[in-house]
Amino acid sequence: SADFQQFRLVFIDDRICVMSYTIWDKEEGRSNPQVVLSAGQGDQSSHSLYYTFKDYFERIWTDQKTSSVDLSEYR
Repeated sequence: SADFQQFRLVFIDDRICVMSYTIWDKEEGRSNPQVVLSAGQGDQSSHSLYYTFKDYFERIWTDQKTSSVDLSEYR
């Protein structure tokens, strides 16, 4: 059994993170509630939520590069 992440993270222009709970349904994400996090002006503090989630994403991405998920199973 695969270990699917419970939420999705999308990073835009190194300033915005859109986080949503992962719901695997036919709506393809349109029904998911979302939280938008933004990096502060010139702030790269490890104490900000944006950079905490960006660091988490980078660690998960690096760890899971060798695995893949067939998303067609969920359509």
